[in-house]
Amino acid sequence: MKIIGVFGASGFGREVLPLVRQANAADVASGETKLYFVDDSKSGLANGVEVLTFDAFSALEATSKSMTIGIASATVRQKLEERC
Repeated sequence: MKIIGVFGASGFGREVLPLVRQANAADVASGETKLYFVDDSKSGLANGVEVLTFDAFSALEATSKSMTIGIASATVRQKLEERC
């Protein structure tokens, strides 16, 4: 299974998620790809998508794992990119 994380479950991340979903529509619909929000300060569901901490996302087993950063602040994005 392929998994894709959107880092940031707040405003900008919620705007990015539909684009990620659309770009991977066939694989998401078939169940080959699962989408997650990744956010260390939230938990539960956001827009119907499970929110995981970075550590929990990192621990998931997958054949392929990728992340997009849905954070508006360039400084924070840079720090998260280095972390990923």
